[in-house]
Amino acid sequence: MRDIVASRSLAIVAACLVAVFLSCFGDVLLLGRALAFRDTAHYYFPQFCLIADEIAAGRLPLWNPYLNTGVPLLATGNSALFYPPMWLALLCPGEPARVWSLYVVTHVALAALFAWWMARGLGCSRLAAGVAALTYAFGGAVLFQYANVIYLVGAAWLPLALLAVERIRGGRTPRSVAMLAVALAMMVLGGDPQLAYHVALFAALRLCFPASADSVNNVAGSGRARAALGLVAAGVLALALAAVQFLPSYSFARTSDRAIEPASFAGATAGKAQPQSVVTGVLTPHAAKRYWFSVGPWRLAELLVPNFSGRLFPRHERWLAGVPAESHPWSASLYLGVVPLLLALTTWRHVRGDPRCGWLWTVAVLAVLASFGRYGVGWIGEELGLHPAHAVADGAVPGGGEAATIESQRAAGGVYWLLARVLPGYGAFRYPAKWMVVATAAVAALAAIGWDRVFTGSNDNKHNNNNHNDGDDAAMRRSLVRYSLAWSTATCFAALLLLASHHLWPTWGQRVPADPLFGPFDAVSAGWHMVFALAQVAVVSLLLAMAVQHRARFRAAAGALVLCITAVDLALAGRPLVATVPLSTGVFDVPAPRPAAPPTPRHTLPPIALPHEWRDEASDQRLTEWLAWQRSDPQPNWNLLERMPVSAVSPAVWPYAMKAYLRARALRGTSPAQALAAMTSPRCWVSANVVSLSTIDETDATAVARRADQVVDMLSTVDGGERRVIVETDTPRDEWAQRGPKTNAETGTHACRIVAETTDRIEIVVTLDAPGMLVLADFFTPDWTATAETAGSVSNAEVLRVNRVMRGVALPAGSHRVTLTYRPASFTAGAAISGLAWSCLAIAFFVSIWRSGSLSTTRHSRCRNVGPPPHQHQML
Repeated sequence: MRDIVASRSLAIVAACLVAVFLSCFGDVLLLGRALAFRDTAHYYFPQFCLIADEIAAGRLPLWNPYLNTGVPLLATGNSALFYPPMWLALLCPGEPARVWSLYVVTHVALAALFAWWMARGLGCSRLAAGVAALTYAFGGAVLFQYANVIYLVGAAWLPLALLAVERIRGGRTPRSVAMLAVALAMMVLGGDPQLAYHVALFAALRLCFPASADSVNNVAGSGRARAALGLVAAGVLALALAAVQFLPSYSFARTSDRAIEPASFAGATAGKAQPQSVVTGVLTPHAAKRYWFSVGPWRLAELLVPNFSGRLFPRHERWLAGVPAESHPWSASLYLGVVPLLLALTTWRHVRGDPRCGWLWTVAVLAVLASFGRYGVGWIGEELGLHPAHAVADGAVPGGGEAATIESQRAAGGVYWLLARVLPGYGAFRYPAKWMVVATAAVAALAAIGWDRVFTGSNDNKHNNNNHNDGDDAAMRRSLVRYSLAWSTATCFAALLLLASHHLWPTWGQRVPADPLFGPFDAVSAGWHMVFALAQVAVVSLLLAMAVQHRARFRAAAGALVLCITAVDLALAGRPLVATVPLSTGVFDVPAPRPAAPPTPRHTLPPIALPHEWRDEASDQRLTEWLAWQRSDPQPNWNLLERMPVSAVSPAVWPYAMKAYLRARALRGTSPAQALAAMTSPRCWVSANVVSLSTIDETDATAVARRADQVVDMLSTVDGGERRVIVETDTPRDEWAQRGPKTNAETGTHACRIVAETTDRIEIVVTLDAPGMLVLADFFTPDWTATAETAGSVSNAEVLRVNRVMRGVALPAGSHRVTLTYRPASFTAGAAISGLAWSCLAIAFFVSIWRSGSLSTTRHSRCRNVGPPPHQHQML
């Protein structure tokens, strides 16, 4: 029996993975349903359709003209335009919603595959690696990222990156350098540079720990230096591979709100009143959003009980919403299986003896602490009444700079707060809960190591022969049995106690507020699901204790049984986390035909507010109703399916110049939606009333805010009948100074009309009776270029920053055909660097394969021609 299980261990692992995968995503793969929760449905799917249409038309969609007055698409970093699996999805035939869902769930499969590979690379057996794969891919923190697909992409490549770091520390280069570089590049190209940053941090931390027992380095000092060089080389190569995404994103981020926006904009308001519209909605400072989706320390109980906090959908069963300090959850559950968690806990005793355990435990602990985010030392002090951070000065408005200050005070002393304060560029990221993905990867690897120690013994693990003995492993097994029996007893008792008090559930439920989307709290369903979850954990823990207790009799069979138990446990816990809706509802239908260019005038969205009746009434079809309601509005990205431009939408990354301009307008009583509507009506126009200002440093937050205030004041001054144009340039033309404001009678004949437009190219016909300025009410970036065709002659024209956030082209009198094209220099340079890097890597890969084949052939020939030693001839 033992031999049969050992020989078929790979098939057992594959069967368990497939079973859990189908349990979670069988509806998507087999029953014609689509993933329906959060950004995967209403943000990334419409963006995917836009990119697919542009690629089919032979264009690279580097610019998105459908949000506000235009935003970069590639440079915002979440389009995954040059991520290789994205191109496979773009070229895949079929219904867009099906293709998109397949793209998403494939990354869950990749996460499982790479986690298995990581555990095998750490020296674990096949069954142990299967435990790691199940734990990582179907743990709540990773599985629920299907709702935020770019972070699922990063999570899929994380185990491969961690394995490469371990191999580089052990002296296995250069293939490990290439592996780490590819993994990091895939994270950046797929839209998750923050996770690549995290890997870089832990790669540096790995140097502080000794290499594993099987390291090829003989001298600790030289091995550490060699590993450091390998990590640096991998980082440089990763930047080169991802340069096509990294350079445009970095160029845009330097002038974005995330990079330069101060926590408070009081210095730019010059004593003016601060109305509520300034500091709410789209104008909320990034610093106030940095600690959104923090993990409350009490949520660590979810690691031990599936869906401990209550289900998030389709009905409101999340009792944790009644905790005053609780924030909206990033992941509906953190559960990663009670078996893997207990196995991982047993490795704590080997932290000092096994370098792998020491490093992985450090990663896990730091990642969990970082995930707390806003729940730092400052928050503890606030809860104890030592320094109430919520006490805001009179006249301040919650949600503005003061809100950012309050969040920073609460998070003070925490790991995430320290990272944002110390590490360069880290403050541009947000959502501390994303650190739980890193913690899950570390726990999955520790669970695999613990499985081997429990079910195979230290003598079967090459990493531990010199550090541990059978006595250590026996003690660990006894501890695991005690932990399992104790937890089984505790959860069984809790389930019985909860069941006995079922008549009190409705009373307790009255303390939980209704959810704006999913309605009133369903205390009865929440109670029954909690009873089942506790019973599930009790049974699983008891089976684990029995398998460990009788491992000597069955050995490999006992380990395989534990793997199957883990699969069933995670399947039951993970299935409620996956939200889908039928494709037959029509929510994901892509209309055809769609306009090739944005129509005008642009549509302006009302404030986003859910229907009030949803708070009072629950529905099993609420997800379908929610998506249909969003699409009818349309928000937040559903407008891309209709090619309908919208304004007053908050993109992932704001240009700070636009944000400062809207704030300046808001200080004068104009809402962001009204300001954007006024800017874009008409969309293009011509004026000779030109005023010149010198340029400023666009990375200086104070200078940008003050210039926005100055420009708004100048635009509000009426000095003639012609619309004013304020140009910012260090080389003003003479005619701008000579020509003064014109009255209505003097304006003459000026006309302009957009005659052709795609996402990154606009053609405008302009007629002027005197020199003037063509103004296009689209957002200005220096990456737009222009040509002007006049009387058959084509010449280059400079695209100028006008009215702070618009594009302008100075033209002489006459008729012109102006063509504006978006081709960022950073994209061109990045494409060249990435193309060269990928080509060199491919050549090196094939050369390595060829040399390996040649060496194998040579060795085989030598072995065939060399006879046995003399003493063997005598034996024969």
